[in-house]
Amino acid sequence: MGHAVETENAIGSVVYSAYTVTAPGVIHVAGRHTHVLLGDPDGRNGTRLESIAPAFRADGWHIDMAERIRDAVWTKLIPNLHSGLLGIVAGGPLPKVLADPA
Repeated sequence: MGHAVETENAIGSVVYSAYTVTAPGVIHVAGRHTHVLLGDPDGRNGTRLESIAPAFRADGWHIDMAERIRDAVWTKLIPNLHSGLLGIVAGGPLPKVLADPA
């Protein structure tokens, strides 16, 4: 992806929110609070991020700036892996998957 979009043109984000798909094309927001982390892939987090944050905040979203957005992405992704194919292949919950040195 880095070859298709230059990092200076990208903004990373991690969204913490609860949604339920109630029908095809219909999404219900299950929680009242949506928390979003924004960050530049290279960690510079300048005025560009601060200029878009008010648009999210105006809609009631809680916005924070992440100094290391890539770490935040992985921190959210890793616990989700165990409920997908990795959990099925590993045959166990997240602690078992992470404890396996393979």
